[in-house]
Parts: sequence; structure tokens; C-alpha cells
Amino acid sequence: MMKKHALSSFLAVSLAAVFNSSVVADDGPLLGNYGLVPMPHCVDGHGRTVKYYGVSTQTLRQAKAGLARAFFDGGQPVVEYDKERLPRANPEFQKHVLWHECVHHQRDHFRPHISDEFAEREADCGALKINGYDLKTAMRIADTMDALYPYDPNAMIQAVATDMHPVLKRCFE
Repeated sequence: MMKKHALSSFLAVSLAAVFNSSVVADDGPLLGNYGLVPMPHCVDGHGRTVKYYGVSTQTLRQAKAGLARAFFDGGQPVVEYDKERLPRANPEFQKHVLWHECVHHQRDHFRPHISDEFAEREADCGALKINGYDLKTAMRIADTMDALYPYDPNAMIQAVATDMHPVLKRCFE
């Protein structure tokens, strides 16, 4: 069995594709039968293509992850996403989650001296920037997180134990 070095996280980003225009979220439902958005093309900081795999909610819970996680499997950069929950979320949220995880690979957040708080903020803000999202869309992403995982400050999964509204709002300060 290959050893996995994981950086579990909530959201998903590639700093290679920055857009100048803002994408404003529509006012459609936060959750529904949206289906899965296309996987972003992500290349890590060493030029390797990141592979995406849909896994069960249970698999991610066992890894103490929320909707997705970035890690290495035998040197291969990988993102696992929740194939059961993620397709229920609005497309803006899905793109944010997938790009957030990509940024972890691009910015090499797996180094031991990188704090989780720094890595998560850089990935969150990077995902918003790459997708061209404005503050209104960022708040919709936080609302979607609350709809999928109600806020619980005592939760073991970081994303559920964090109110994402102020976290994402700081990306615009």
C-alpha cells in the first residue's frame, strides 16, 4: 500500500489562470441536482498534472476531511472530492472547492513549516481570485458550506468548525 501524505482541507485553486472580471453568483438554490462541474486542469509547483478522484463521503470522513482533500500518492499529486455531496452544490461552490485543493499543490502547502491557517487562507483567497469571484459570490460559497455542513465549533473537521463567512470576507480586505 502506498503511503499518503495528506493535507486535509475544505476548499479548492490554480494561480496560473487569474481572471480580471468578477463572476457574480446568481440567486439560484444553494443545493440541488447540479451535477459535477468539469475538473480544472491543475499542474502542481513541480509541473506534474494533478489527478482528481471522486470518493465516498465516508472515505473523506475517515481521512478527517470535508468535501475534498489534496495529498500525494506515491509522488503523484491527487485531489479527492466527495462524489456524493459536491455535485449537489451550486457550480460556483464546486469550482471554488476544486481550485482550492489545486492551490495546495501549486503552492506546495505540504512543507512542514507551512501553517494550516496560512495554507487554507492562501488556498481560499487564491480560489476566489482565479474564479474571478466577488464578495457576494464568496458569501454565497460560505452559505453553501453552511447548507452542506452546518457550522459546529466543536467539529473535528476544520471546515465544519470554521464559520467561512469572515474567512472568505478577509480575502477582499
